Amino acid sequence: MKIPSLINLATALAIAMASGSVAASCNVRPGLASDTAQTIVELAVHNSSAVFTAQVTAIEYIPAEDQQVKGRKMQVVKLATGTWWKGTPSEQITLHTNIPRDADGTDYIVSTEYRYEVGRSYLIYATSAGGHLYADGCTRTRKLAAATGDITELDALKAQAN
Repeated sequence: MKIPSLINLATALAIAMASGSVAASCNVRPGLASDTAQTIVELAVHNSSAVFTAQVTAIEYIPAEDQQVKGRKMQVVKLATGTWWKGTPSEQITLHTNIPRDADGTDYIVSTEYRYEVGRSYLIYATSAGGHLYADGCTRTRKLAAATGDITELDALKAQAN
């Protein structure tokens, strides 16, 4: 095994052990015993720029805007959207991530990033920064199959607003 491979492995293990979990490395308001599903979803919507369902159509790497490392690219996730609860509806969007890939093809583990899969559908709570949408592991973003409770609350919130 090459020395750089050992260093990359050691770094990845250190990050994984230090973070413990995505939630541990996020700055998240702790849940209170008095919180209801509605309160939790309301807070997530309030903290989001856009909330919608979508299916991943592609995962690509584009040149990083900040080229501190020559040839570095950043992962983007292409989505076909469905139902929208917040934000400006669009049939297709691109989510940006903070998952870098160096020119040599090395991807880096970022503990707070959500791992999307092509073909899977998600309920996405996205934030906006620098003109791009992001939805990482610190949001309530989740696979659509695991989001039925949130969708019920989102529909109820939308009905209350009308």
